[in-house]
Amino acid sequence: MPPENNDSPPEAMVLVAVLDANQVFQGTKAIPASEVTDKDFLLPDGCDLPPGQYRLDWEKGCFLPLHDLSALKASEPVALNALAWLMVSLDATGTPLPTPSREWLDFYVTSIDFADGRGTPAEVAMLRAYAEKRGL
Repeated sequence: MPPENNDSPPEAMVLVAVLDANQVFQGTKAIPASEVTDKDFLLPDGCDLPPGQYRLDWEKGCFLPLHDLSALKASEPVALNALAWLMVSLDATGTPLPTPSREWLDFYVTSIDFADGRGTPAEVAMLRAYAEKRGL
């Protein structure tokens, strides 16, 4: 009689995300499929996300890049657009802007560099109101 084979095939392993307390991706680990819980986020084989650069959004079911705003330089259009929108928003609330700020804003909102700053319909309306009020 042939010997009995008690060797069952190995259990399938799945790849899950290792997250820190802020849900920032720290790496991966393989666990048996039978041990997956609702606290595990399954990843595709060969996941190559760099650790520390993405945060898991459980509601959307995906990783979103972390934005290091301290890395922005003041001369970058993104930072300048953000400042311009802030000043337009302040003006819309009736907050007076210092003269140098208002002069720069008048120049910047009419420049090609602000072309990206169009925004939502409400923001566009706010920008138009600013431009009309200032005669731009």
